[in-house]
Amino acid sequence: MKVGILGTGDMGKPLVRRLLKENIPVYIKKKIYDPGQRVTKSLKKAGAVVLDTIFEVGKAVDVIITELPKSPISPVLEEIILGEKGLLKSMSPGNIIIEAGNTSPTVTKKLAAACKEKDIGFLDAPMSGGPQGAASGNLTIFVGGDKSHLEKVMPILEKCGSIHHFGGPGAGQTAKLANNMIVAINLAGLSEALVFAKKMGVDIKLLFEGLCKGAANSWVLQNYGNDIIQRNIDKVDEENRHSSILDIDGRDRQLFWALDLGSKIDVPLPITMAAHELYKMARAAGKRGINESVTKYLEDLAGVKVEG
Repeated sequence: MKVGILGTGDMGKPLVRRLLKENIPVYIKKKIYDPGQRVTKSLKKAGAVVLDTIFEVGKAVDVIITELPKSPISPVLEEIILGEKGLLKSMSPGNIIIEAGNTSPTVTKKLAAACKEKDIGFLDAPMSGGPQGAASGNLTIFVGGDKSHLEKVMPILEKCGSIHHFGGPGAGQTAKLANNMIVAINLAGLSEALVFAKKMGVDIKLLFEGLCKGAANSWVLQNYGNDIIQRNIDKVDEENRHSSILDIDGRDRQLFWALDLGSKIDVPLPITMAAHELYKMARAAGKRGINESVTKYLEDLAGVKVEG
């Protein structure tokens, strides 16, 4: 089974390498939402087939995985799938599109309906676990869509991580959105607590070690804590120098999807709303970084620096 991956940035690049190691043929498009020419060359050297257009990739493969940046990509994703030279124009009936990035469940349902009209399978399968999980095959994959489509691509997804099917189209993105709400809220709370402790004169490195051994320990603390303290954004390797990891954090945009849907079904989301505003203020203030933007914003307000 031939697989096309559109989007070879922080998640897509290790995903390509992972599938190649499992002897799965992988096709990518030159310079589409990736860190640049160096990544394309390195993936080609690793064994990926590089084609010039989305149309060509769709024509060549059985399965497409879209892994686009976390910033608002719904219009881009719609153009890739529904556009005049998009996937629905080049893929054959029976082929499958796997939407693996973060997208609004509303958009996902629209894309699934359009694919069904063309007899092309569609799964929303956002992945959690970061680049490390993508490289090691230890992602958690939240799947929505037809079970028959999932069974067909199971040999591919099994190489990437553990698979959890939540229901029809949009269910995977809804589950991942719940995951992202928890992560974003946890990360905002961590940032606030570290800035508070620093202002009180506590050694942040010692605090971090203690937190990792206590009741406050969490996946977010373990995986994002060092980014906040060490500001690893400044140590990104050259290959990733122009990737989305350097973008201004856009978690508020994802949280807005939850707030919008929550208002439609009359579910109050007060904590999500508070986190949404905090991330939005940090982004509006120009605070950059994949995990430390809120920390930087709160540091300015408090007049301290957490980084050590």
